[in-house]
Amino acid sequence: MPSEHHDLLEPALSKSDIAFVPLVSLSSSSERIKRISEAAEGFIYAVTVNGTTGERQTFGLGLDAHLKVLKREADIPVLAGFGISNAEQVEAFSQVADGVVIGSKIVTLLHEGRREELARFLNEMASITIKA
Repeated sequence: MPSEHHDLLEPALSKSDIAFVPLVSLSSSSERIKRISEAAEGFIYAVTVNGTTGERQTFGLGLDAHLKVLKREADIPVLAGFGISNAEQVEAFSQVADGVVIGSKIVTLLHEGRREELARFLNEMASITIKA
């Protein structure tokens, strides 16, 4: 969630086992990154694209540097997500992030009823070792 909503949710979250997982965009200032990192729980969701989520073939330049800044600021894991949909992308992001979020591809395969393909995809993704 955007960090501005933390104060609205904190009373409910403090009574549960649900962590506040903030989104950090590519355009976040260093002050914002620091503020978000201090309030974050669970992990930081590093948005890898400007715009909406969905499968992508390429990602912008400077993304690795952005993820390294986030990892340096955060005391909790930094996971990269938005648009990640194949093993090559997961391998690449595993070099600079603590984990990878793959959502759109999974939702698409489920929606289209391609359960066997989904099972193969999940097994393939689970076999990738995070190196960061």
